[in-house]
Amino acid sequence: MSKETNSNLGMINVPDSVDNAVMNITNDLTQNMGKTLGDIWYLVFGGISHFADKRRMKYAHDLEVFSKELSTSISSIPEENRIDPSIQTTAQALENAKYCLDEKVLRDMFTSLISNSMNSGFSKDVHPSFAEIIKQMSPLDANIIRIFKNSSVNGFAIANYKLNKNGGYQILNENVYIPFSEHLWFKMLQGKFPDQSVTVEKGMVFLTPLGRSFTNVCIPD
Repeated sequence: MSKETNSNLGMINVPDSVDNAVMNITNDLTQNMGKTLGDIWYLVFGGISHFADKRRMKYAHDLEVFSKELSTSISSIPEENRIDPSIQTTAQALENAKYCLDEKVLRDMFTSLISNSMNSGFSKDVHPSFAEIIKQMSPLDANIIRIFKNSSVNGFAIANYKLNKNGGYQILNENVYIPFSEHLWFKMLQGKFPDQSVTVEKGMVFLTPLGRSFTNVCIPD
C-alpha cells in the first residue's frame, strides 16, 4: 500500500461561523509571554507565524466540518438503537482524528467509527484498536480497504515482485495491488535489472475476522 501523501496548504474561504474558533486559537502571545517578548517573536518569526495562522484557519474549518458530519451521522441512528458511547473507543477516535481532519476519506472513517460505536447494531464489531488503525492509514489505504466492503467477492489478487539471482530470489516490492505485469513499479524494476529476471509471485488477500469487523464499522455505506 502507499506511503502517506502530503496535502497542499493554501488560503481558504472560512465560514463566519468559525470566527470564534479561530480567535480562540490565534490569541496574541502577549497573553502568556508579555508584550515585549511578543514583539520580538513577531520580528523574528513573523513569516512562520503567518503560515501557522493560515494552517490554524484551515484546521478550524476542517474541525467544524467534522463536527457537523458527526452530528448528522449520530442523528441518523434509530432511537431504539442508540447507546451511550464507549469512553475507550470514542476518546481514542477523537484523539486520533485530529491528525487526519484534512483527509476526507479518513475523516469519514472516524465519523463512521464514532457513530457506529453508539449504535447497538454494531456493538459486537466495535474494537478499541480501530481508531489507531485508521490513524496509520493513508488515503490510498483507505480507498483500497473500502473495495472489500463494496465487493461481492471475498478476496483480491496481490503479488510480490521478485528478483531471481544465484538460485534464490530477493523481494523487490510486496503486496502489489493490481495490475501486476503492467504496473509502473514492475516496468521500472525490469529497466533497473535488465540482465536479471524480475518475476511476479501471485497470491490472494482476504479480510481476517477483525478486518471484516473493521470494514463493517469504519467504512461508511
